[in-house]
Amino acid sequence: MSFTEAICNFAVDLKLEDCSNEATQNAKAAILDTIGVTIAGKSTSVGKLALEYIDKFMPIYGSSSIFASSLKTCSENAAFVNGVLAHAHDWDDAGWSMTGHPSAPMLPALIALGEQEGNSGVELLEAYIVGFEAMGKIGIMTNPAMVKRGWHPTATLGALGAAVGSGKLLKLTKKEMRSCLGIAASEASGLRQNFGTDVKVFHCGHSAKNGIVAARLAQKGFVSDQNIVESGMGIIHTFAGEAQADINNVINTIGEPLDIIDPGLAIKRFPCSTQTHAAILCTLELLKTHNIDYRNVEEISCGLNHLSSKSLIRLNAQTGTEGKYSIQFCLSAALIDGKISPEQFTDAKAQSPEIQDLMKKVKPYTHPELTNIDMRGGAQFMSAEVKIKLKNGNSYSHRITSGYSIPLYQNQSFSEELLAKFADCTNNELSENQQKKIIELITDIESIKSITELTKHFSS
Repeated sequence: MSFTEAICNFAVDLKLEDCSNEATQNAKAAILDTIGVTIAGKSTSVGKLALEYIDKFMPIYGSSSIFASSLKTCSENAAFVNGVLAHAHDWDDAGWSMTGHPSAPMLPALIALGEQEGNSGVELLEAYIVGFEAMGKIGIMTNPAMVKRGWHPTATLGALGAAVGSGKLLKLTKKEMRSCLGIAASEASGLRQNFGTDVKVFHCGHSAKNGIVAARLAQKGFVSDQNIVESGMGIIHTFAGEAQADINNVINTIGEPLDIIDPGLAIKRFPCSTQTHAAILCTLELLKTHNIDYRNVEEISCGLNHLSSKSLIRLNAQTGTEGKYSIQFCLSAALIDGKISPEQFTDAKAQSPEIQDLMKKVKPYTHPELTNIDMRGGAQFMSAEVKIKLKNGNSYSHRITSGYSIPLYQNQSFSEELLAKFADCTNNELSENQQKKIIELITDIESIKSITELTKHFSS
């Protein structure tokens, strides 16, 4: 059996009752977090552009919601806008195997399509889990080569996950699901050179929309190559050159374990590249412990993993968006302000004399313990070490190997940190009662008969 056949058969056959409590709990946490960051994305400049684009140039009809808005449109347009909003702050979750963001390109598609099709909460969970599995297992076979070759897995693999999840909601047959994956493979695109621009955000909206298009075309009878993952000019060979793992071994791991469990996903603390988070926490800890005045700093050395330079490409950030993909900006802002928050990522902040001066003193390097590990290995990939040397000769260093993402759960409930993040993301758009209702509905999402029971609470 080919991998393409195996993953599509798995997606069609999976029932929520087959999944462990851990898998469903992880999915619920990701769904809550993604709804939060999507609503927060409305206030960003790129989010406003996406809303304006739909309002002016695309027909406003349909039954799918645009988050934090009263607008309704067709599922494809809603998936596009909500995908953009979900990634607008770069505050959305990270998936280890796919080496990117799983929820932002996928969940907007599933919610938009699910609203239109009248899917239930159980069906949404099933679709999310199989889409996550497809992205993760294909990611194992294509990364890290895909990243090194300049592709953005959030966009490329995200389109595949959105397609498989959408196909699940549409109840495609196994043959239709293989065509769905093949159609999405030809839609998949996204270049890392666009990191630090609005186009990185576009990747998620584009992938979400394309996932629905692939599923609907397959449902109508469009036929693609039936072994698109491993064929000679298919996904693996085009995006990675050659398989990065034994295909037969990966086939044997489909669903065992589910990728959403092992290696799982990370809920982000900060609205910037995941590659910066451990180093930011190191910097904040050094600031707290040693009361460092940034004006007394001579040099900041920062040890990261060997793939960090493929994400942190903006060495001399001049805009807030560039700052999200600049270790120089992020550590400078953390040291000057004692925090990292959405409000810091502005053009004015990036161009301020204090930031520009301190950025020149940040020296990233590949940490010797992180030269061969990659994101497929899980959370240890994102560890970091920061050393701050002062003008008086004193030096302080700190290493972090864990704890740089927000815990999903605490005593069988959403963690306090996750709930606090959700509140921060939605306070400007939703009432406290709306927030509580969304949390309550996602906690018991299995009981929701229609996704619209959830989405009706997304706008003020």
